[in-house]
Amino acid sequence: MLACSSLFSTLFSSQHQLRQTSPYQQHASSSIGFQSPFNTVQQQTPFQNTQLTTQMALVAPIHFLSLIAITEVYKEDPSNPEYAFKHLLFSVTGQQYRVKPASVSDIMWAEAISKLEGMNSSEREHMWHQLVQGFKDLSQRLKLQDEVLASDRERRKTT
Repeated sequence: MLACSSLFSTLFSSQHQLRQTSPYQQHASSSIGFQSPFNTVQQQTPFQNTQLTTQMALVAPIHFLSLIAITEVYKEDPSNPEYAFKHLLFSVTGQQYRVKPASVSDIMWAEAISKLEGMNSSEREHMWHQLVQGFKDLSQRLKLQDEVLASDRERRKTT
């Protein structure tokens, strides 16, 4: 880094010296007695005697308790109330399965019910919220949906 900054300062100081000894730098006066703006050269360079410096943003250290809190949020355990990957997704279910899951908070359930109430009554009859916690539940849901789609295709082919 030091060699790099000294290289730049050497480069800029040599350019400054070249400009000072340039024959174009002499001020020419016209016959009227004022200087022509085309013949004047700026004496100061913007890089004269400057050093390149960079500033790094301050990074706050992550405290040990913060790390523990982050790992708790992503610990996949059905009884973990802090687990982050917890969602209520719509599913087609029968009347006997329409109950609130035990591990769902009242706030989360109220938001889900408000989404259900925004649907048409014909759609609302068949849809209900299913709790999905983690990637295992999500992959099981996808497998079940694929099986239902395959059975529907077979049923359509026979009719």
